[in-house]
Amino acid sequence: MGGTCRKISVDPERCYGSGDCVYRLPSVFTVVDGFGAVLPGREEAEDEARVREAAEGCPSRAISVSG
Repeated sequence: MGGTCRKISVDPERCYGSGDCVYRLPSVFTVVDGFGAVLPGREEAEDEARVREAAEGCPSRAISVSG
């Protein structure tokens, strides 16, 4: 990551609960009440390439990586 912190979030208004994020990266994402969410304590990207891959693969484009 080169010292740059990236914040991961899932927009609950966009997510429709495909579970693709959990399938791609279960160490970062989970399902809460049928919708994707970031696991507590995993809001910062440690494996930025895999997180970006999960974000790009999200069918509802609900995952964002910023910072």
